[in-house]
Amino acid sequence: MFLPLVDTPMTTGRGTGKITARKASDAILSGLKAGHLNIHVGKARFLPILDRLSPALVRKIIRGR
Repeated sequence: MFLPLVDTPMTTGRGTGKITARKASDAILSGLKAGHLNIHVGKARFLPILDRLSPALVRKIIRGR
């Protein structure tokens, strides 16, 4: 499961383009109900495509570097 930054007290002051906790939880539950093994929420849905093009870039994105 991959999520973009979720707007919570823990992420206050960090990053932009956050999604709400409600949106994150709805997407996760929807994916689980549909039986998906991999759930990519929000902007993270582009990670599988990027991974095919540049695995090194995706590793950097995930590590936050």
